[in-house]
Amino acid sequence: MEKAILSEDNILLGVSCKDRWEAIRTCGQVLLDQGYIKEEYIDDMMERERLYSVYVGNYIAIPHGVANSEKNILHSGISVVQLAEGVEFDGGKAYLKIGMQEKNGQIIDLSSRMHRPAWI
Repeated sequence: MEKAILSEDNILLGVSCKDRWEAIRTCGQVLLDQGYIKEEYIDDMMERERLYSVYVGNYIAIPHGVANSEKNILHSGISVVQLAEGVEFDGGKAYLKIGMQEKNGQIIDLSSRMHRPAWI
């Protein structure tokens, strides 16, 4: 049975995190708690940030896995974590974290649209 990509249970508002690492882990924990990923995917999200920042600008970061992370994904899904004070990233401060993972290419189209203005 396929899960909804986003549900109210995947959204946390007014969260306090001490740094980007805790914020990324929080995004992953939501996905783990809701049955979208295996615990190892959180490590994949952390590795992605070590390799290349998940900060995309405009106060938004989109934590996700690395190549070969799909083995740790059970269902495509999105977690949304709104940070009360924001956290520093290389290149800016993020107040909104959108954790994403895809199974069989489902989220690629959505994530590509998130990087450009809505009018395009």
